[in-house]
Amino acid sequence: MLSETQIKNLKPKDKAFKVADRDGLYLLVTPSGTKSFRYNYKINGRYETLTFGRWKEQITLAEARQKVIFNPVLQCGTTSFFQRGGAIGDGTYFSPHQF
Repeated sequence: MLSETQIKNLKPKDKAFKVADRDGLYLLVTPSGTKSFRYNYKINGRYETLTFGRWKEQITLAEARQKVIFNPVLQCGTTSFFQRGGAIGDGTYFSPHQF
């Protein structure tokens, strides 16, 4: 598991890299030094990634962990794909602006 001190001491490299925390949560460190919390999960047979925000600027480690625990997307069983318009059960597609 990550700690705030470990995150603070991470230095950027030539390529972006991930540092795992727990339960699918990880920190992405980009070459420019940006550190963002992301969460990988699988729902309806598809892999999805949620970005929670930048460390320190938008979200702390504790807040990111709480979002994983209390994520309404995972609790209700829908993804952003379906919320913004996507496949209907019969294979057709819709836009939320059609209605």
